[in-house]
Amino acid sequence: IFTLFRAFLYAYGGVRAAIVLHRKLLSSILKASVLFFDTNPIGRIVNRFSSDLYTIDDSLPFILNILLAQLYGVVGTIVVTCYGLPWFTVLLVPMLVVYYHIQRYYRRTSRELKRLSTVTLSPIYAHFSESLNGLAVIRAMRESEQFADENQLRLEVNQRANFGGYAASQWLSTWLQMLGVAMVTGVAFTAVLEHHLNSVNPGLVGLAISYALSVTNLLSGVVTSFTETEKQMVSVERMGQYISGVSTEHQGGIKQVHLYTPSHPYIIYTLYCLYFIKNFCNSSH
Repeated sequence: IFTLFRAFLYAYGGVRAAIVLHRKLLSSILKASVLFFDTNPIGRIVNRFSSDLYTIDDSLPFILNILLAQLYGVVGTIVVTCYGLPWFTVLLVPMLVVYYHIQRYYRRTSRELKRLSTVTLSPIYAHFSESLNGLAVIRAMRESEQFADENQLRLEVNQRANFGGYAASQWLSTWLQMLGVAMVTGVAFTAVLEHHLNSVNPGLVGLAISYALSVTNLLSGVVTSFTETEKQMVSVERMGQYISGVSTEHQGGIKQVHLYTPSHPYIIYTLYCLYFIKNFCNSSH
Protein backbone atom coordinates (compact mmCIF):
# COMPACT_ATOMS: atom_id res chain seq x y z
CA ILE A 1 0.00 0.00 0.00
CA PHE A 2 2.77 2.45 0.90
CA THR A 3 4.61 1.65 -2.34
CA LEU A 4 1.46 2.32 -4.36
CA PHE A 5 0.83 5.54 -2.46
CA ARG A 6 4.41 6.70 -3.03
CA ALA A 7 4.23 5.93 -6.76
CA PHE A 8 0.93 7.79 -7.06
CA LEU A 9 2.29 10.87 -5.28
CA TYR A 10 5.35 11.04 -7.53
CA ALA A 11 3.30 10.54 -10.69
CA TYR A 12 0.73 13.15 -9.68
CA GLY A 13 3.40 15.61 -8.58
CA GLY A 14 5.28 15.16 -11.86
CA VAL A 15 2.17 15.81 -13.94
CA ARG A 16 1.29 18.91 -11.94
CA ALA A 17 4.85 20.25 -12.22
CA ALA A 18 4.87 19.63 -15.98
CA ILE A 19 1.56 21.50 -16.36
CA VAL A 20 2.87 24.51 -14.42
CA LEU A 21 6.17 24.63 -16.31
CA HIS A 22 4.43 24.22 -19.68
CA ARG A 23 2.04 27.05 -18.88
CA LYS A 24 4.87 29.36 -17.83
CA LEU A 25 7.03 28.41 -20.81
CA LEU A 26 4.21 28.94 -23.30
CA SER A 27 3.35 32.30 -21.76
CA SER A 28 7.00 33.39 -21.91
CA ILE A 29 7.45 32.32 -25.54
CA LEU A 30 4.20 33.97 -26.69
CA LYS A 31 5.28 37.24 -25.06
CA ALA A 32 8.86 37.04 -26.36
CA SER A 33 10.27 39.81 -28.50
CA VAL A 34 10.87 39.47 -32.22
CA LEU A 35 14.61 39.55 -31.58
CA PHE A 36 14.29 36.32 -29.60
CA PHE A 37 12.85 34.46 -32.60
CA ASP A 38 15.50 35.97 -34.89
CA THR A 39 18.40 34.80 -32.71
CA ASN A 40 17.05 31.38 -31.64
CA PRO A 41 16.47 28.60 -34.20
CA ILE A 42 13.03 27.04 -34.29
CA GLY A 43 14.52 23.65 -33.43
CA ARG A 44 15.84 24.96 -30.12
CA ILE A 45 12.39 26.20 -29.16
CA VAL A 46 10.68 22.99 -30.29
CA ASN A 47 13.20 21.00 -28.25
CA ARG A 48 11.99 22.74 -25.07
CA PHE A 49 8.36 21.86 -25.77
CA SER A 50 9.07 18.28 -26.88
CA SER A 51 12.09 16.53 -25.39
CA ASP A 52 12.53 18.62 -22.23
CA LEU A 53 8.83 18.71 -21.40
CA TYR A 54 8.50 14.96 -21.97
CA THR A 55 11.38 14.37 -19.56
CA ILE A 56 9.69 16.38 -16.82
CA ASP A 57 6.31 14.80 -17.51
CA ASP A 58 7.39 11.15 -17.71
CA SER A 59 11.01 10.32 -16.85
CA LEU A 60 11.73 12.58 -13.88
CA PRO A 61 8.94 11.35 -11.51
CA PHE A 62 9.78 7.73 -12.37
CA ILE A 63 13.48 8.20 -11.59
CA LEU A 64 12.72 10.03 -8.33
CA ASN A 65 10.52 7.16 -7.24
CA ILE A 66 13.28 4.63 -7.94
CA LEU A 67 15.84 6.80 -6.14
CA LEU A 68 13.80 6.83 -2.95
CA ALA A 69 13.35 3.04 -2.99
CA GLN A 70 17.03 2.34 -3.70
CA LEU A 71 18.20 4.79 -1.04
CA TYR A 72 16.13 3.16 1.68
CA GLY A 73 17.37 -0.26 0.55
CA VAL A 74 21.03 0.76 0.94
CA VAL A 75 20.42 2.35 4.33
CA GLY A 76 18.61 -0.78 5.55
CA THR A 77 21.41 -3.06 4.32
CA ILE A 78 24.11 -1.02 6.06
CA VAL A 79 22.13 -0.86 9.32
CA VAL A 80 21.48 -4.63 9.38
CA THR A 81 25.11 -5.41 8.54
CA CYS A 82 26.50 -3.08 11.20
CA TYR A 83 24.04 -4.45 13.76
CA GLY A 84 25.02 -8.06 13.06
CA LEU A 85 28.75 -7.30 12.77
CA PRO A 86 29.68 -4.18 14.77
CA TRP A 87 33.35 -4.40 13.73
CA PHE A 88 32.34 -3.96 10.14
CA THR A 89 31.94 -0.25 10.88
CA VAL A 90 35.75 0.05 10.84
CA LEU A 91 35.82 -1.13 7.21
CA LEU A 92 32.72 0.85 6.27
CA VAL A 93 34.29 4.30 6.76
CA PRO A 94 37.05 4.02 4.09
CA MET A 95 34.61 2.29 1.73
CA LEU A 96 32.19 5.21 2.08
CA VAL A 97 35.02 7.63 1.23
CA VAL A 98 35.86 5.67 -1.94
CA TYR A 99 32.19 5.42 -2.83
CA TYR A 100 31.75 9.18 -2.41
CA HIS A 101 34.61 10.02 -4.79
CA ILE A 102 33.41 7.50 -7.41
CA GLN A 103 29.86 8.79 -7.48
CA ARG A 104 31.03 12.42 -7.43
CA TYR A 105 33.28 11.91 -10.45
CA TYR A 106 30.60 10.01 -12.33
CA ARG A 107 27.85 12.53 -11.56
CA ARG A 108 29.84 15.46 -12.88
CA THR A 109 30.79 13.63 -16.06
CA SER A 110 27.33 12.23 -16.81
CA ARG A 111 25.67 15.59 -16.14
CA GLU A 112 27.83 17.34 -18.73
CA LEU A 113 27.33 14.47 -21.19
CA LYS A 114 23.58 14.86 -20.75
CA ARG A 115 23.87 18.57 -21.54
CA LEU A 116 25.82 17.73 -24.70
CA SER A 117 23.22 15.17 -25.72
CA THR A 118 20.37 17.64 -25.18
CA VAL A 119 22.13 20.50 -26.96
CA THR A 120 22.89 18.36 -30.02
CA LEU A 121 19.18 17.56 -30.41
CA SER A 122 18.28 21.16 -31.31
CA PRO A 123 20.20 21.20 -34.65
CA ILE A 124 18.40 17.97 -35.64
CA TYR A 125 14.99 19.51 -35.01
CA ALA A 126 15.97 22.75 -36.76
CA HIS A 127 17.38 21.00 -39.83
CA PHE A 128 14.37 18.70 -40.13
CA SER A 129 11.92 21.61 -39.85
CA GLU A 130 13.82 23.69 -42.39
CA SER A 131 14.01 20.72 -44.77
CA LEU A 132 10.24 20.23 -44.62
CA ASN A 133 9.59 23.93 -45.25
CA GLY A 134 11.92 24.02 -48.25
CA LEU A 135 11.18 20.55 -49.58
CA ALA A 136 10.00 21.83 -52.97
CA VAL A 137 13.17 23.88 -53.49
CA ILE A 138 15.40 21.01 -52.36
CA ARG A 139 13.82 18.62 -54.86
CA ALA A 140 13.87 21.23 -57.62
CA MET A 141 17.60 21.84 -57.10
CA ARG A 142 18.22 18.07 -56.72
CA GLU A 143 19.95 18.52 -53.37
CA SER A 144 18.08 15.77 -51.51
CA GLU A 145 21.21 13.69 -51.04
CA GLN A 146 23.12 16.62 -49.57
CA PHE A 147 20.40 17.34 -47.02
CA ALA A 148 20.17 13.64 -46.14
CA ASP A 149 23.93 13.53 -45.54
CA GLU A 150 23.71 16.63 -43.36
CA ASN A 151 20.93 15.06 -41.35
CA GLN A 152 23.02 11.92 -40.86
CA LEU A 153 25.94 14.08 -39.70
CA ARG A 154 23.82 15.82 -37.07
CA LEU A 155 22.46 12.48 -35.88
CA GLU A 156 25.99 11.13 -35.60
CA VAL A 157 27.04 14.05 -33.41
CA ASN A 158 24.10 13.38 -31.11
CA GLN A 159 24.89 9.66 -30.97
CA ARG A 160 28.47 10.43 -29.98
CA ALA A 161 27.22 12.24 -26.90
CA ASN A 162 24.86 9.36 -26.09
CA PHE A 163 27.68 6.85 -26.51
CA GLY A 164 29.77 8.83 -24.03
CA GLY A 165 26.94 8.55 -21.51
CA TYR A 166 26.72 4.76 -21.97
CA ALA A 167 30.50 4.43 -21.60
CA ALA A 168 30.40 6.39 -18.35
CA SER A 169 27.63 4.09 -17.06
CA GLN A 170 29.75 1.02 -17.76
CA TRP A 171 32.71 2.63 -15.98
CA LEU A 172 30.52 3.21 -12.93
CA SER A 173 29.19 -0.35 -13.01
CA THR A 174 32.72 -1.76 -13.01
CA TRP A 175 33.84 0.29 -10.02
CA LEU A 176 30.69 -0.42 -8.03
CA GLN A 177 31.04 -4.16 -8.62
CA MET A 178 34.58 -4.00 -7.28
CA LEU A 179 33.34 -2.03 -4.28
CA GLY A 180 30.57 -4.58 -3.68
CA VAL A 181 33.07 -7.44 -3.79
CA ALA A 182 35.23 -5.59 -1.27
CA MET A 183 32.24 -5.11 1.02
CA VAL A 184 31.19 -8.77 0.88
CA THR A 185 34.81 -9.81 1.53
CA GLY A 186 34.98 -7.44 4.48
CA VAL A 187 31.75 -8.83 5.92
CA ALA A 188 33.00 -12.42 5.59
CA PHE A 189 36.39 -11.56 7.10
CA THR A 190 34.77 -9.72 10.00
CA ALA A 191 32.37 -12.63 10.60
CA VAL A 192 35.23 -15.15 10.79
CA LEU A 193 37.23 -12.87 13.09
CA GLU A 194 34.34 -12.30 15.49
CA HIS A 195 33.45 -16.00 15.41
CA HIS A 196 36.92 -16.88 16.73
CA LEU A 197 36.44 -14.34 19.48
CA ASN A 198 33.02 -15.83 20.33
CA SER A 199 31.42 -12.40 20.27
CA VAL A 200 28.83 -12.76 17.53
CA ASN A 201 25.50 -14.50 17.00
CA PRO A 202 25.65 -16.98 14.07
CA GLY A 203 22.12 -16.03 13.04
CA LEU A 204 23.06 -12.34 12.79
CA VAL A 205 26.16 -13.26 10.79
CA GLY A 206 24.09 -15.14 8.24
CA LEU A 207 21.62 -12.25 8.04
CA ALA A 208 24.43 -9.71 7.52
CA ILE A 209 26.07 -11.79 4.78
CA SER A 210 22.76 -12.34 2.96
CA TYR A 211 22.11 -8.59 2.97
CA ALA A 212 25.69 -7.79 1.92
CA LEU A 213 25.39 -9.98 -1.18
CA SER A 214 22.84 -7.57 -2.68
CA VAL A 215 24.78 -4.42 -1.84
CA THR A 216 26.39 -4.22 -5.30
CA ASN A 217 23.07 -3.84 -7.08
CA LEU A 218 21.80 -1.44 -4.42
CA LEU A 219 24.86 0.82 -4.62
CA SER A 220 24.68 0.82 -8.41
CA GLY A 221 20.97 1.60 -8.25
CA VAL A 222 21.45 4.54 -5.89
CA VAL A 223 24.22 6.18 -7.91
CA THR A 224 22.50 5.51 -11.24
CA SER A 225 19.11 6.79 -10.11
CA PHE A 226 20.61 9.82 -8.37
CA THR A 227 22.71 10.65 -11.43
CA GLU A 228 19.74 10.14 -13.74
CA THR A 229 17.75 12.51 -11.54
CA GLU A 230 20.44 15.16 -11.92
CA LYS A 231 20.58 14.55 -15.66
CA GLN A 232 16.81 14.87 -15.98
CA MET A 233 16.93 18.10 -13.97
CA VAL A 234 18.95 19.56 -16.84
CA SER A 235 15.65 19.72 -18.75
CA VAL A 236 14.13 21.75 -15.91
CA GLU A 237 17.16 24.05 -16.02
CA ARG A 238 16.82 24.51 -19.78
CA MET A 239 13.12 25.34 -19.49
CA GLY A 240 13.90 27.75 -16.68
CA GLN A 241 16.23 29.65 -19.01
CA TYR A 242 13.33 30.33 -21.39
CA ILE A 243 10.84 31.03 -18.60
CA SER A 244 12.83 33.73 -16.81
CA GLY A 245 15.57 34.68 -19.28
CA VAL A 246 13.56 35.75 -22.34
CA SER A 247 12.99 39.42 -23.06
CA THR A 248 9.30 40.15 -23.63
CA GLU A 249 7.48 42.74 -25.66
CA HIS A 250 5.63 45.56 -23.97
CA GLN A 251 2.37 44.24 -22.55
CA GLY A 252 0.74 47.55 -21.72
CA GLY A 253 -2.51 46.76 -23.48
CA ILE A 254 -4.09 47.23 -26.86
CA LYS A 255 -4.56 50.69 -28.26
CA GLN A 256 -7.91 51.23 -29.91
CA VAL A 257 -7.75 53.01 -33.29
CA HIS A 258 -10.78 54.73 -34.78
CA LEU A 259 -11.77 53.55 -38.22
CA TYR A 260 -11.83 56.39 -40.69
CA THR A 261 -10.83 57.14 -44.26
CA PRO A 262 -7.55 59.10 -44.25
CA SER A 263 -7.44 62.26 -46.27
CA HIS A 264 -3.76 61.75 -47.03
CA PRO A 265 -3.02 58.08 -47.98
CA TYR A 266 0.61 58.05 -46.86
CA ILE A 267 2.60 57.65 -43.63
CA ILE A 268 5.25 60.05 -42.39
CA TYR A 269 8.07 58.72 -40.12
CA THR A 270 9.82 61.17 -37.82
CA LEU A 271 12.71 60.43 -35.44
CA TYR A 272 12.81 56.69 -36.03
CA CYS A 273 15.67 54.28 -35.57
CA LEU A 274 16.45 50.88 -37.12
CA TYR A 275 18.80 48.51 -35.32
CA PHE A 276 19.56 44.82 -34.93
CA ILE A 277 20.85 44.91 -31.37
CA LYS A 278 19.43 47.00 -28.56
CA ASN A 279 21.20 50.32 -27.89
CA PHE A 280 22.88 50.17 -31.30
CA CYS A 281 21.35 52.65 -33.73
CA ASN A 282 22.46 52.82 -37.35
CA SER A 283 20.12 55.37 -38.92
CA SER A 284 17.79 58.06 -37.73
CA HIS A 285 15.80 60.68 -39.56
